[in-house]
Amino acid sequence: QHDIILPREVDDQFSIGRIVKNKEEAMFGDLIFMTNNDNQICHVGIIIDAHKIIHAHSYVRFAFIEDDKIFNFDTKESKYKSVYIRNVID
Repeated sequence: QHDIILPREVDDQFSIGRIVKNKEEAMFGDLIFMTNNDNQICHVGIIIDAHKIIHAHSYVRFAFIEDDKIFNFDTKESKYKSVYIRNVID
């Protein structure tokens, strides 16, 4: 347990921790910030491994990362692009 308290809003969460330069350097627990079609950061998930995240959108979901897009595990649809990864655990 790391006892990290994160703000509720995605914009505030984006200011926590340090930027991870690429997904290959990402670690379990890093935050991945996603953009919508207007390229605005609108959603955040938690990295499980180099290709999987967990996030909540109405309910908890698993998704996978491919070519900098986030795909729903069940529907295989992409609603978000991954933009920034931030390490908050260190």
